[in-house]
Amino acid sequence: MFPELIKIGDFTLRSFGVALVISFFFAIALGMKRAPRFGIRPQVVQDSALFLIFGGILGARITYMVLNWKHFAAHPNEIFALQMEGLTSFGGMGGGVIGMFIAAKKYKFNPLDFIDLISVPFLLAHSIGRIGCFLNGCCVGYACETSPPGMKFTVPNGIYLPAQLYDAGMVVLGIFAVMGLERKFPGRGSSIGWTLIVYGISRFIYEYWRIGASSFRLDGIGLSQAQIASFISILIGVVFVVRSFSRLRTPAEVPA
Repeated sequence: MFPELIKIGDFTLRSFGVALVISFFFAIALGMKRAPRFGIRPQVVQDSALFLIFGGILGARITYMVLNWKHFAAHPNEIFALQMEGLTSFGGMGGGVIGMFIAAKKYKFNPLDFIDLISVPFLLAHSIGRIGCFLNGCCVGYACETSPPGMKFTVPNGIYLPAQLYDAGMVVLGIFAVMGLERKFPGRGSSIGWTLIVYGISRFIYEYWRIGASSFRLDGIGLSQAQIASFISILIGVVFVVRSFSRLRTPAEVPA
């Protein structure tokens, strides 16, 4: 599609990197707007963002290298050649959570309130990131004979299902679902619980479309590693939702 937006000499502005920056900006802005509803000052969200972003990128990169270690062992020069590529979302979630706990210790906030606060911004950032994948031409769906339902891609060259856009669409629908459910079930942990369920379902479905997912399928199960992780995400989300019924917020803390 459009992997390179601007190229001047050795400098290249990549569409995926731009999408990530935009996703971070909108996620932070939305998080600051949601902050008072969860008893957290907006400035704390802004101050904590660097911890979450750095932790998320580092976790996404390390997880990607572990999953593709044979390649990196043969090409060690690529380990530090990060150009906003070679990332995996589940690793990013884990790294972001670690960054959040570090920020919680530094800025003295309740981690459960904060993770509820950033749940919807996380989904928003992910959906924008998928648009970046679409522009970059990575993470495409299976090959198609006609367009539609397929679209013409240049890298890889051919007609493929724009699975990135389908995933982004599912996540956007999930955002509205989570915002409605967190109002109906306002207990602590409800927002992140519904978010983990929504994200797990969308990623599970997306893996059936994504080209290359079969190379990560586990023998005897017929599911990819990401689908197993998605199932775990859904289960953890259910636990958070169930436990949120006994962690009700006061009326002043209920998301408006």
